[in-house]
Amino acid sequence: MKIPLRVPCDGCLQEQLIFIDLNDGSFQRNCSCGDVYSGFFTNDVMVGYKILLRSKYELDREDFSLSIVFSAAAFECQLSRLHFKWRDISAIKMNKQVSDAELEAMLRKYGTIDVKIEEVCRLMDPRGFKAFVASSNELSETVQEGLPYLRLQELTKDFQQKLFWPRNRVLHLADTSFKKEDAVRCFNISVLGLKILEEMDRQKGMEPNTYDLIG
Repeated sequence: MKIPLRVPCDGCLQEQLIFIDLNDGSFQRNCSCGDVYSGFFTNDVMVGYKILLRSKYELDREDFSLSIVFSAAAFECQLSRLHFKWRDISAIKMNKQVSDAELEAMLRKYGTIDVKIEEVCRLMDPRGFKAFVASSNELSETVQEGLPYLRLQELTKDFQQKLFWPRNRVLHLADTSFKKEDAVRCFNISVLGLKILEEMDRQKGMEPNTYDLIG
């Protein structure tokens, strides 16, 4: 997957559009002015945010259906990565090993995306996704004031219906009838979802001995 970046050249000050691979941690390019510009991602840049850059790129190009697909992919990819991360850490703490195939099988057992969201998030907070958001004044206000089409009490169902159902219509039914407001709504839901996952991951990482895995 190619991720678009807009990077200013220090030499000519012109903004350059470049594409990097999803897993690239750095880049270096030669500008037409002769200067070389480069950069790198810190370890805390989640893969979901990179995919969101592609969603925004498609949104700006007015390919609204493809933007919706990438918005959903950004959230689901990060959710899956956190599942792998915290299941693996838990296994290591118990002196066990778990394979990628086993972890993928666990994900498939969740069935629907709303169940997957809650169950993966319970790896970071036993209260789960909805209760975690409800306990945070900042996140609750973001939902209520910034995304009025989402309900705090039914947050995972609304993620499923308002982000993943449109994605499914594109992929399963070749529905390309979505408008800009549809793509913007999906993009904003994904932004919120990534913010919630990032905060849950951060708070879980602050627990004593979470990363104390080597004696």
